[in-house]
Parts: sequence; C-alpha cells; structure tokens
Amino acid sequence: MTTELDKRADRFAIYLGAEIRGLIVSRGITQNGLAEAVGHQRASMANWLSAKPPVPMAVFHKICEYLDVEPQIPIERAERRVIDELGHYDDGTPPLTIDDLTEEQKKQIILEKLAQGDLTLATMRDPNKYLEREHGADDAA
Repeated sequence: MTTELDKRADRFAIYLGAEIRGLIVSRGITQNGLAEAVGHQRASMANWLSAKPPVPMAVFHKICEYLDVEPQIPIERAERRVIDELGHYDDGTPPLTIDDLTEEQKKQIILEKLAQGDLTLATMRDPNKYLEREHGADDAA
C-alpha cells in the first residue's frame, strides 16, 4: 500500500531527475557525457534521471560538483514542485515553527549553521537571494 509519504517521495525523485536534466541541457552536455564524466554507465544515469531508481545521494553530489551547482538548488526546486503539485504534507500534528524552539535551541541552530559556513540566515529577507545563488551577486540587481 502506497502512503502519502511514499507518493511524495516518488514525485520528489521524479522532479529531482527533471531538475538535473534541465541543468544538463543548460550546460550543453548530454546524459552520456555526464555519465562518463562522473564515472557511471549511461544506462544507470538514464534510469536515475527518470527516478527508476532515484539517483543515489553520492552520485547526486558528484553530478552537482561536475555541473558546478550547489546541491540545495535542484533539491529546493524539486521540493517546490512537490508542494505545488501536492501541497504541504500534513500528518495532523501542528508544524514546528521557530517560535516553538527555546532560545538555547535557536542559538544552537545558528552556531551549527555558522560552523558549516552556511550564511543563509544573513540573506533570509533578501529578494535576490535565489538569483545570487544561481548567477552571482552582480547579476541579481
């Protein structure tokens, strides 16, 4: 029996493959070229990009490195497509918001992000943050 979570995961895998295919086309390379560049069989690459089975995370990371794209970009786009199609997942419990965290938990999250070099907190209200992430700060204005 397929659950709502299974359905959402399947759609995410399909959309992630589509996002990667879009990046491949935008870079002017082929699936064959990508497969060869990251050291995998052409048939495996075609299957992964069709989500049959979904692309393994280690391969996804190699693909992103080769295409010079931060992994969160195709992930966020695929997730946005899932939400656009299926809405937000609702398991019946109220969502956890920043207001539900203690001050100490909030500080810990910020410290962990800074330790990882994650500066997304600094750009949370910047309307150009997605353009800057994809094209650089000079092109966003």
